[in-house]
Amino acid sequence: MSRREKRWIAPAAHCAATLRTRLPWQRGLRREAFVVRRRAAEIAARRLALRAIPAA
Repeated sequence: MSRREKRWIAPAAHCAATLRTRLPWQRGLRREAFVVRRRAAEIAARRLALRAIPAA
């Protein structure tokens, strides 16, 4: 990775991490909520897929 790329990637990563957060601990709460929602969606999709299989 070139020096120029690093100069752009670091601020972009920082902005992504701090976007819409006022305090550092809020970032962790937002990430945790995102993970919980994603897992809930995966579980719901799995249940739906299992329900679609006819019982033999």
